Amino acid sequence: MKYAFLAAVLLLSAVLGATVFREPIAWAAQTVNATITGPLDGSGNVAVHEQGTANANVVGPRDASGNVAVHEQGTANVSVTNPVAAQSATRFFNFTLTTAPNSVRELPIPGGPIAASLISFSDMSGVGLAQVVQGSEIPLNYSTGDGLVILPLTQPLTVDQLSIYCYASSPTDCEANFNVLGR
Repeated sequence: MKYAFLAAVLLLSAVLGATVFREPIAWAAQTVNATITGPLDGSGNVAVHEQGTANANVVGPRDASGNVAVHEQGTANVSVTNPVAAQSATRFFNFTLTTAPNSVRELPIPGGPIAASLISFSDMSGVGLAQVVQGSEIPLNYSTGDGLVILPLTQPLTVDQLSIYCYASSPTDCEANFNVLGR
């Protein structure tokens, strides 16, 4: 019984050493091959310019305690003049578009164009393109293979419609969930 237990422990050790712990052991066994090209001093050590202990001597006016005098002392009073107030989003649009291979599905933004400040594409699948349309232009165009795209915009982007284009080579329907936040 104890030989069977000992054999099992040795077998488990061999398996773990060959699989799980193989890479850490290999990294630990590597040697560092560093070559110092110079400059070297007469003893073969790396030559340095400064040697010994540095002597830092501060010159200038001092206060009564002997500390170096500085202009600003205490706690600074900071105030913001002419602050810009954050504008809250007043519109939010969320919709999932699905289309078959070799086709396009377009969806105009309900209520008209939105000045988007945040756009995201999520749950994208199939082989195609998720698109944001502005008039006749497509300013944002992402592959459905990207999975998740979050775009916090620094300047508002007017969005008229969303579309999804599915390539003929897609083995499945293309799908994307669109989220548009803005005013």
